[in-house]
Amino acid sequence: MMKNIMLNKIGFLGLCLLMLISCNNTNNGETSEGNETGEAIGVSNDIEEQIYILLDNKDIWELSDEKVGDFCEKEDCNGFGYAITDLDEDGYIEIIKSLYAGNGHFSWNSFYEVTEEGDVIRWDDSELKECYSQPDLLSMDLLPFFSNAFGETIYYVDDFESLGVYGWIERYGFLELYDDTVSYKEEGRYETYENNVTYFIGEEEVTEKEYSEEKTKTTECESVKKLTWFTEITYDSLMGSYLGY
Repeated sequence: MMKNIMLNKIGFLGLCLLMLISCNNTNNGETSEGNETGEAIGVSNDIEEQIYILLDNKDIWELSDEKVGDFCEKEDCNGFGYAITDLDEDGYIEIIKSLYAGNGHFSWNSFYEVTEEGDVIRWDDSELKECYSQPDLLSMDLLPFFSNAFGETIYYVDDFESLGVYGWIERYGFLELYDDTVSYKEEGRYETYENNVTYFIGEEEVTEKEYSEEKTKTTECESVKKLTWFTEITYDSLMGSYLGY
């Protein structure tokens, strides 16, 4: 009888041990704030990996000290910034480099994306380069956007150009993204020159009311992308920009 009691006790202890092992394995599969992996809530390992890829390839996208014509980004720009986002919403993040220079507040923008293969590519911006003055992305914290029937992601953007003591020009239009290509289409503008104000939709001169109504109608978007700009290149800066800190 004593032998049976001992066997029952051993069997009971064995069952408890199995239950403990099972519970431990279940808990190890969970992810929570402050867990042993150190993974931050809301940040996937995939995004972290992409941030590190950008950092490892910063020589591709950071301000350049090379001269293009008479212009050098590092030496001649009056202001610059970077922002991390996913403009085309394909799961692979982009870093935007935006800067301005000159008395006319001329803007330049470049877009770089992490690829599925782990590389960093620059989007084709040849059409954007043809603009006299590009959109002032650096001064925009929110980008309204929509997708059209062709699968293109389109963002509403502004551009300001100074004419010195004579006045200024303010433009609005759309930044169009498709297949790693970016282009800009101006929709309207108003020009202030020696206290005279003229409004245009396309190249047609319109009244202030017509301009205001068309701009409101054109720029109404249901979705908005937040941009958080930074200048110091660190992991925290890039991740904070992505998270919108």
